[in-house]
Amino acid sequence: MRRLGLLAALALSSACDASSPLGPGEVAEVTIQPASARIEVGHSLALTSLLVDVNGDPVTGVTAVWRSSSPQVTIAPDGRVTGTAPGLATITATAGGRHGTAIVRVLPAVAPAAGWRVALAGLTGTSLLGIWKGPGDLAWAVGSDGVAIRRSASGWERVTVPTTASLTGVWGTGPNEVFAVGDSGVILRHDGTSWSRMPSPTSRTLLNVWGLGHGQAWAVGVGVVLRWDGVAWSTMPISGEPELWVIWGFHPDLLFASGQNGVLLQWDGVRWTTLASPTDRLIFGLWGVSPTNLWAAGIQGWLLRFDGTAWGQVASPSPADYFALWGRSGSEIYAVGNNGAMMYYNGSVWSFLPQSATRQNLRAIHGDATAAFAAGWSGTVIRRGQTDWETETSSPVLFAVTATGSGSVLTVGTGGAVLRQVGTDWVDEPVPTVRDLFGVAAVGPGTDLLAVGDTGTILRRTAGSWRQEGSPSSVLLRSVWAAASGLEVIVGAEGTILHRDGGGWQVMSSPATGFLRQVWGLDARNIWAVGDGGTILRWDGRLWLREPSPTTKRIRALWGTGVDDLIAVGDSGVALRFDGQRWYPLLSGVTNNLRAVWGTGPTDAYALGEEGVALRWNGSAWSRIDLSTEEWMLGATVRDGAIYAVGTTRTVLTATSAR
Repeated sequence: MRRLGLLAALALSSACDASSPLGPGEVAEVTIQPASARIEVGHSLALTSLLVDVNGDPVTGVTAVWRSSSPQVTIAPDGRVTGTAPGLATITATAGGRHGTAIVRVLPAVAPAAGWRVALAGLTGTSLLGIWKGPGDLAWAVGSDGVAIRRSASGWERVTVPTTASLTGVWGTGPNEVFAVGDSGVILRHDGTSWSRMPSPTSRTLLNVWGLGHGQAWAVGVGVVLRWDGVAWSTMPISGEPELWVIWGFHPDLLFASGQNGVLLQWDGVRWTTLASPTDRLIFGLWGVSPTNLWAAGIQGWLLRFDGTAWGQVASPSPADYFALWGRSGSEIYAVGNNGAMMYYNGSVWSFLPQSATRQNLRAIHGDATAAFAAGWSGTVIRRGQTDWETETSSPVLFAVTATGSGSVLTVGTGGAVLRQVGTDWVDEPVPTVRDLFGVAAVGPGTDLLAVGDTGTILRRTAGSWRQEGSPSSVLLRSVWAAASGLEVIVGAEGTILHRDGGGWQVMSSPATGFLRQVWGLDARNIWAVGDGGTILRWDGRLWLREPSPTTKRIRALWGTGVDDLIAVGDSGVALRFDGQRWYPLLSGVTNNLRAVWGTGPTDAYALGEEGVALRWNGSAWSRIDLSTEEWMLGATVRDGAIYAVGTTRTVLTATSAR
């Protein structure tokens, strides 16, 4: 994930027009950020040009000249583009005889959808890649897409930063001096009031920042080491171009760095030296007690220890991938990694630390004598005080939503998240799992529910309490549906279909082998399942049959009002309708992946999907509506004529009227 910015930059390298050798300070490469963008008619977006020389250093004093390939997109001298009509344009920035390009797509202007509002939203669903614990209640976490969140006495809050580049590391000397680094050589500084962008001597991806105090900070990345002396950042000479993921040390003349292919470097105050490494695996984490007691951790559970002379392998209790190390002392060290994995060192032995604070991938850890924080995917931050780890902030992805027979609304998502609407509030319901939940359905006229998820998970809610049921499958279960007759059906990966009709769960014979994404039905004799490769299955009360499909695209959702009125949607804007005889394609007008469909009747249905795309079906055609969000909407339902849509970053949208 951290290398996406690097790969994008490489893919968009400028064309070289000149044949003569270039020197330092001359433009060797031009790139445009962002490399691709979407805007609506009448809207504008500022593009920026990055000019670097043959050494990868920024070129100053040169202004790029901008050009658009189409009148559908106009561009100002400062790089601001404006959409004038729907279409596609290539934007070119030229400087020093070099060119960089970006693609801008103009979408039709859409009107806001009447009645839609945000009912619930999380702090961020972005992956957090770096964290730093400051004095007192202060903490900072940074992540993808320029996200920064700050902790104070009042809790966590989102803070604006002057970049959309992914931020991969954060470290500070105190409340008034905090640094963040990331893609394209971005370096930010917080002065206690706001973030500002600092001059950077590199355009290469920076992956970590760390320091000893004021005027003593370092950053590492793809083939680069930088030093901060209190006045400016400068490049330190290193041999080769190692991909370095972490830096740590004891004083300015004794630093260590590690990264790809097990590379281990040491700074002695004069030069960086490559040390012999016992592994060729990625080393992500470094932390030490003394120059003769330094630890490293990486993928596949690898643990290394430096005794002052050489690195050696140490037995690991876990094969998980570990991304960060931190400790309070030589007898309290933590390593965090994928799926919430955590190892603990008590001064003599490492052990796997069972904990239920999160199942999200953890990417960073830092703390002090009072508290420690770990951060990772989906905006997750967990905290350890003097006792156990617990979740401080997390914005689960919500995959499915349903209305219960008693009239309430409930949604499920990653990490075992279950949220139920109580009046205007949403409350978390305790469930006996931390596995991701992908589907939920009402069972009967009361509050009974079924939820399904990862690793064959099946949960049942009766009398307001959740319990786990035995499952005949260990694959990912994606969707569940229940008939009034008592029949219950679940579908998931590898063409899996489970059913229960008064007894235990049984595996049904399935004509599909690919992933089944949703099951939906009208009654016990009319049930459909859809999935990958355009798969459409139908249950007629005796067996499952494959129906002819007009697409090979992934179908993700379906809904209908009768056996002669069904709608299915999927990837690349696919929309299908069943008229009782055959499935045929509908023109959706979008290319976004559509992830959910539901409605109130034959002339009022909604298709929702990635990047906040939303369509309304009036019985004969689709029209675009604006939800005023870029969150991915993944599930939908109707209660008492109101539409509920759920998606990323703990988002719940409602429409109180059909529009």
